[in-house]
Order: sequence, then C-alpha cells, then structure tokens
Amino acid sequence: MSLAEISDDEIINEDEVESTEPVKISPFSMLKAGPEPPFDLDGDYKNWLNASREQRKEIMRKQAKIVRRKQENYYKSIAREHNNVLLKLGKDDELKDWKYDYISEEESGICRRFLAEKTYLGRFKVAGEGERRLKNKDLQMRNDKKIKSDLSQYLLHYRPPDRRVLIASNLTFNKYNRVPVYCDITEKPEDVIIPSSLTFEYIDNNIVNDSVERNLAYALKLGGKKENQICCDCAAKGKECYENIDCQCFELNSKMSRLQPLKDDQLTEFSSRKPILFKHIFNTYYNNIGFACSELCGCLGKCNNNATFLIEKNLFPLEIYRSDMEMGFSVRSTVFIPAGTPVVEFAGELLEEAHVPLEHAEYAYQCSSKDDEKWELLLDRVNFEPAYDRLLRQFNKQNYYIDPTIYGNVARMVGHSCCPNMEVVRVYKRSLSPAHVNMIMVTLEDVYPGTPLSIDYGYHYSQRLVERCKCGTFACRNSKAKDLQHLNVLKLAEVIKEIHGHRREMFQRTVLKPMERFRNKSL
Repeated sequence: MSLAEISDDEIINEDEVESTEPVKISPFSMLKAGPEPPFDLDGDYKNWLNASREQRKEIMRKQAKIVRRKQENYYKSIAREHNNVLLKLGKDDELKDWKYDYISEEESGICRRFLAEKTYLGRFKVAGEGERRLKNKDLQMRNDKKIKSDLSQYLLHYRPPDRRVLIASNLTFNKYNRVPVYCDITEKPEDVIIPSSLTFEYIDNNIVNDSVERNLAYALKLGGKKENQICCDCAAKGKECYENIDCQCFELNSKMSRLQPLKDDQLTEFSSRKPILFKHIFNTYYNNIGFACSELCGCLGKCNNNATFLIEKNLFPLEIYRSDMEMGFSVRSTVFIPAGTPVVEFAGELLEEAHVPLEHAEYAYQCSSKDDEKWELLLDRVNFEPAYDRLLRQFNKQNYYIDPTIYGNVARMVGHSCCPNMEVVRVYKRSLSPAHVNMIMVTLEDVYPGTPLSIDYGYHYSQRLVERCKCGTFACRNSKAKDLQHLNVLKLAEVIKEIHGHRREMFQRTVLKPMERFRNKSL
C-alpha cells in the first residue's frame, strides 16, 4: 500500500507488527522528514549509491591516497580556517546578529557547573545514587583535595601529521558541505582498514521507509496538512519570532521550555542567536526540548527562533579521522566553536524500537519515549485534527529511534568521552510526531581547533571501557592519575576551568594574536 492510499481509519497498532529488518533502498525513494539543503554534486555518487557495502570499501581503498600539508607553520593553517569563518560571517546578512566569540564569564560558569555535574553523575551505575550524592551540598562544595597532575596534558588538541592518508575527499558528495575522511595511523594507502561504519549513505535529514514505518509515513502525510502544521507569519508583519507572544512557533517553544523543572529565569532557551545553556543536570535529554521555525514559516526559518539555524549554515568545517589503532574514527573541527552552539544534527532512519536490528542497536539513538507525561501535556495544549491527534497519542505508546547504520551523517562518528564537550537534545519543527524531531548536538564548552567532538555514550557503555577507554580527558574512567579520581563537583569545575584557560591561552597565542599582528601590518 502506498502512502497516498493510507486512510484515517488505517492507523496501525505497532504492538501487532512483527519486527522487520530494514530493507536497503535508495535514500531517494525514502520519505524525508525535512527539506533538502542546497546541493552541488561532488564525486561519483551514483556509483557509491549502487554499490554494496563491500564494494564501497573497495571504492575507498582504491581512492585512498597520500596528502601532504602545505609547508608552512601549522597554526597559520588554523588561522586561515578561522579567517574563512569570519569571511563567511561577513558575507551572510542572516548571521550578522550572531556573536562568534567567547561566551561571557557568567555563561562560562553555567557551562562549567553543568559539565562538572555531568562528569560526576557519569560515574554512577544507578542514576539515583549519583543524584542523591549530588544533592548533598556539603559533600559537593568541600574544597580539600589538592591536584598535583599537570593539567596541560589534557588539552586534547589533536594535531594531525603533515603526511596523511585521505580515504575520501568528501563523504557527503555535496560541495556545500565537505566532510573529508583521513587515516593517520598507516604509512601506505593500501594498508588502510576500511570499517563498515564508513560505508553508510550520507543524508542530511531523517528518513522514513514507508513499507516498514507506515504510521510514521502517515504522520508525515497528516503533518503536511495545513491544520496540523505549526508555523508562523511573523515576517509578513515585520516582526521577529523569538519572544514574540503572537508567534505560534515561539509559543510552543516557550511551552516546551516551561516543562523544565526550573524557575522561568533559569530555563534553557532554544534560540538562533543565543547560546544554548543547560542549567539543570537531571534528565537533561528528557527535560530540554525546543520548537523551531521552519521553511513553512514566513521567515523561512531564518529568524531568531530556530535552534538548528547554525547547523543549516554549515559554518564549521568538520573532518572524520582515525589517530589510534585501538580506537574508531573520530570527528573534529579545524575552527573555534563557542560554547552553547548547535554544531551538527544526528540523522538516520526513524524506526520503532522493535524494528531496530539487534546489530544496529549500539549505533541507534532514542528520540522518543513511551508513556511520556510531558508529551501528553504538550498535546493537550495544541489543537490538531482528530485523526492526527490520535496518531500522535499512539506514538506515545512506543519508543522510537534514529538508526544511522545504513543511512546517516557525520554525527554518527562522534566519539565517547567521560567529560564530553557536547550534549544531545531534541528540537521539533513543523509538527510534533517522531518524524518531526531534530536531534542536535550542542557544545558544552568552547571547543578549540583540533579538539575531538564528543558525547557521553552513557554509563553502561563506558563501563565496558573501564580498562580500555582512551578519551584522554582528565576524568577518563581509565585514568591512572589518582589525584584526579573521585573529585567532587567543585573540584571538577575548578579543573575544567583551568584546562579551559590553558586552551584559550594557546589559541590566543598561536592564532588570534598573530592574526591581529598581521592585520595591523596590513593597515
């Protein structure tokens, strides 16, 4: 049955559907949960699309080659990348109000506290135990442990070798969003090991296979009706959207914010221009949800009420690389990224939990939870047509996941860290089904050029790596530095502040000040 043939009376009870392994089909034949970004073909995409996974490995092996960095000071190349971002900002009127700089000291303090608490909670197998100890202020505010370790060894700035093996010049096949793939652990291209994790089909938006997820496909159909769309026409009235009480999108964004267990002046805000700062550590993913303007709005999503706006701009160049034989591939940027910045969306195939193949479970990320009381509250506050409302409430009886194994993007290569520099949160656009969610990764601290991007995969994952984790952070659960183990939140925040100070000083000394001297000479 095609999507067009599904009627309002044919909403499927997912409990009665047997688990079905996703069939490999072209992403062009899948339903896309969002509009396609600007695209200019770069490479033989047709050949890649038609190849099997083993054939794709062979394609990568054949195209692998040695590349050498220009014979110049390494930091000069970093300065050039930084300058490219400044040039982009200068040419784009839509970004003129966004501040590309360090966040304020007050905002940095909020970030440090959250990251310290997150790092602390990550040690505990039972969340309740960590939360109980975290609420013990006497335990957390004691400052009696001395740090002897040299914290400058934890800067995590990865400087690639001058000679690298380029596996793929552009994994996206899109000139507007180049993502190269490097291997820095082999001398010869023929010695490169290509894992299956690199053979996915690159997508920019979540996709739905309507033969597997008929209800999600139906949600996209019903959600496309005007009466079920959430959009605004503020631009036609010459008004901005964020903090505009007459904006339907901001109204829902605000309602979602007020579901956070905080006072109104402490809420995490989801805006295009302001940094996204997390102020409550418990159930961060569950409590922090935003709603954004989209291409359906009069503003086309180019306003101040779109937390995915910077991601859509592809402002920060990303690369995938491998630097250690015992680790998989990682992701880094060659430019500075301020704290509170949405960097990338985690994209993949949307699947109900029973439809996620067992071998994909390790890569899939849950995007909705059954029996979500807050979700029911939201639905009670929004008026949809009855058939769509029933469908949305049925979604609340299932868990849905984003599976990037076959169809995915660069975010699937982001690694684990025991003290991560990004957090994953949900932002909805256009409507409120699982097919309308955007999972975005937001920086928790200033990220300096070369620093691996990371998230915390969770306690159960990290426990498997207790003796093997190589995240390299001061808080690594595999660390042998005894003076850095068992720190309370206050000491964790102090250590984070000192490490951050080292990173900033190095960035200013090696990149910003030389750029300033060069500009002064040119005047």
